[in-house]
Amino acid sequence: MIEAGFLSEAGYEGDVVWGSKLAALDADGDGFTNGEELQDPEGAWRLGDPQPGDPDAVTHPGDPDSHPPDLATSVESTSWGAIKLLVNSLFR
Repeated sequence: MIEAGFLSEAGYEGDVVWGSKLAALDADGDGFTNGEELQDPEGAWRLGDPQPGDPDAVTHPGDPDSHPPDLATSVESTSWGAIKLLVNSLFR
C-alpha cells in the first residue's frame, strides 16, 4: 500500500511521504487509522517537528495485532456506573 503513491521515489530508495492522506488510511485493517496508531491522526507532523502525541502509546500501523486500546471496552461496566454516579452527584 505504501508503494502506491506514498514514496518520494519508487523502490527501496524512496522515503515514505507522511501527510493527511496516509494518516487517514488503515494499513493493517484493524479499525484504527495509521495516524491514530502513530499519535498523529491529522497527519500534520513534518520532519524536524517534535514527535506528536505520547511516544509510549504509539502502535504499529502495519500489524493488525498492534493497535490502541479500544476505549469503549477499557472501562468495566461496574466502574462506568460508579463514574456516572459521581458525575451526577456533582451537578445536584
